[in-house]
Amino acid sequence: MKIITWIMLNGASVLAIIQSALKFIKEVLTACVNILYPIIPSDKFKAIVEKVRGFVNMADEWVEKGKKFLVK
Repeated sequence: MKIITWIMLNGASVLAIIQSALKFIKEVLTACVNILYPIIPSDKFKAIVEKVRGFVNMADEWVEKGKKFLVK
């Protein structure tokens, strides 16, 4: 039983690292938009980045659900 608990808690730790990487990617995308938008004021560019950020948010929610499941 201790081995299963150990595996689940380590899995949650790995998911937390993945979640941190996803948040980093989202912030890098936000920085790109903030830097490039005044230079290239394209609504299409902004819409694409917002869709990618939406996907990253969705993936972050999935990872959070998996982490909550493993920590139970």
